[in-house]
Amino acid sequence: MANSRGDSGSNMVNEGDDKELDFSFSALTKDVTHLAHIFSSLTAINTQAVLMLTQEGMSVYTEHQGICNAKATIEPSLFSEFNFLLGSSFPGQEQNEVQLGVDLGLISDSFMSVASNLPSKQKSKKGDKSGHTGSGEEVLCYIYYEGEGHPLIVEFEDSLMSEKIEFPTFYIDNVHGTGDDDVDQTHELTINYNEILFEIILKSDVFANVIRDLQQINTIDLYMFISNEVDNRKNGTADGRLNNVFGLSRNKLNFISKGSFGNSKLICPNERAILEKLTIYERGEDASTLQQANTSIISRFAFSNFSRIRKAVSLSSKCKIMKDISGIFSVQLLCDDSKIPEYSGTLIMLNMLENADLGYMSTSMSPDDDASLKYILYDDTLIYNNENAPVPERIEMESDKAGTDVPTEKRRVAHESEAHSHAEHEEMKRRRIDDKRSKKKGQNIIEVPLFI
Repeated sequence: MANSRGDSGSNMVNEGDDKELDFSFSALTKDVTHLAHIFSSLTAINTQAVLMLTQEGMSVYTEHQGICNAKATIEPSLFSEFNFLLGSSFPGQEQNEVQLGVDLGLISDSFMSVASNLPSKQKSKKGDKSGHTGSGEEVLCYIYYEGEGHPLIVEFEDSLMSEKIEFPTFYIDNVHGTGDDDVDQTHELTINYNEILFEIILKSDVFANVIRDLQQINTIDLYMFISNEVDNRKNGTADGRLNNVFGLSRNKLNFISKGSFGNSKLICPNERAILEKLTIYERGEDASTLQQANTSIISRFAFSNFSRIRKAVSLSSKCKIMKDISGIFSVQLLCDDSKIPEYSGTLIMLNMLENADLGYMSTSMSPDDDASLKYILYDDTLIYNNENAPVPERIEMESDKAGTDVPTEKRRVAHESEAHSHAEHEEMKRRRIDDKRSKKKGQNIIEVPLFI
């Protein structure tokens, strides 16, 4: 509905009101497109969200079934006007934060509708077919909220018209804590920075392309293979001199898809311009500390949840990827596509749980009941061009490679799940060799190096 802002009754500050408001929030920005992209990326997680307002800015938090969540932090510098007035009698005054539940899908649709109709830079310079130039054309966005019982009001205004939209607000039992010591926050899905297993800095467009390609091949289960192990193979030479040059610590980040098309591997280039950092940690002699290590880690995810982060990843230039010992996976993004020069960017943090139904350990170990998957996880012929590279040996459940932090019961269950007859194992081995040699359409193992 279109109304004049002066007639709407919602001004930036209602100075003429006799009654003092317990709470009042208002903000003004010119960057509608940036907010549209942020809100749209979060709707991939869930359309129901919590909007948190403070003196330091606003945050949007949403989650999906307790196994995946996202939080976007928007600083006040994005807004040319930012007013946060909290009365002493307002609930939550102790935390200096106001939370309200909103339908983020509706808000995102309204912002995207306005952003899609904004003139492009080229059109602004040359003018449209009617002869009007958009050099001075800009859309202002006003946001108001006056506390419980009031709607969230978003108003768009340009030189021709003003449009005011009222969004209903409601209460959400927010699992995202407010910092109150009396609240049990142990259930929160947040990464523990004191127990990081690995840390990766990767170019975001490469990561987004990987997720897109995994979607196109109907991925069901996703395995991330992270390694910085030293390669001791001779690489086709008579001695190990080339290994000492090229194989001291080779960073590898591979994405293995298991789905209706079989098993596929996407190999991320390890050039520093793309894979800027790859660090793996393990417990030291003191169990309370972590130290850098040269090893391998395999993480498994349900791809239906993992693919939800693609929209957000595509908004940034770089992303930091981490996982802690408890299996919480985190992606941190700085979305800096704003046209406001003073604005450093919006921070988006995405957290998700690793797939709990592993049946094997989250160390350098593969599921031995799937020989083709084991082969594609560890075979590096595309990297080393060494056809004589040995297939990794069977990893016993009680060996050092299987990890030491796994409960005995879980070891037993995983060991029982691996029980197969000798004939079945030999048949899988034969099929694996046939698949490797075959060049016909429909082969079981598809290895896809990722080229940028």
